[in-house]
Amino acid sequence: MCGTPVIVCDDCGCGEIIREADCGYLVKYGDVADLSEMIGNVLNHPEENAKKVQAGKEYIREQLAWERIVSQVENVYHDAILA
Repeated sequence: MCGTPVIVCDDCGCGEIIREADCGYLVKYGDVADLSEMIGNVLNHPEENAKKVQAGKEYIREQLAWERIVSQVENVYHDAILA
């Protein structure tokens, strides 16, 4: 939401979200060369970064807004009561 695409390890908890939303870049854990290359890529491709940032903002608004999360939690409680 700050206007900068993220770079995360592909096996971290948020890697799946980054991949699904196409809002950042994934690197292999512990691969310094991969991280270095990705940082260079981010610095040299501002137009691609803008697309990733926009995709991230849209994903957050559509999937992670409080209204959506509250609805999901309510559904979990509802299902638990009926079980």
